[in-house]
Amino acid sequence: MVIVVLIVFIVYRLIIVFQALYVPQFKKPLQTPLYVKTNTLNTSQRSLLKNNYFYYSKLSLNQQRYFEHRVASFIGSKSYVGRDGVVIDDKKKVLIVATAVMRTFGFTSYKCLIVFVIFCITSSLLEFVNTIFCFQTRNAF
Repeated sequence: MVIVVLIVFIVYRLIIVFQALYVPQFKKPLQTPLYVKTNTLNTSQRSLLKNNYFYYSKLSLNQQRYFEHRVASFIGSKSYVGRDGVVIDDKKKVLIVATAVMRTFGFTSYKCLIVFVIFCITSSLLEFVNTIFCFQTRNAF
């Protein structure tokens, strides 16, 4: 029993090492995810991706389908809140989510399970928060 566990552990570690060597060499993940049923974007969301997101246009057709599935899944799994009069429309949702999906494209886990709500704020509120944060960090040291 101990020998079987040891062999499984060694094979597992070899796979991890192989993946670590494979990805930098070939610039792609070792395995491609297989989606049985893919979520799709509506035509306006798809056109927003095609026209406003350069990364999406550089993907192959198969990768675009996976990217769309991930964007559609991510959009459906999060709540969006606009602060200080910011209206959340499809363009904001698609571009925010596409950026998050781009950062995790190639990983098997992409849904950011610790994020439940996405807040969109005005630039003046962001400047105010940055000013307070910079003031606090300067005084902390």
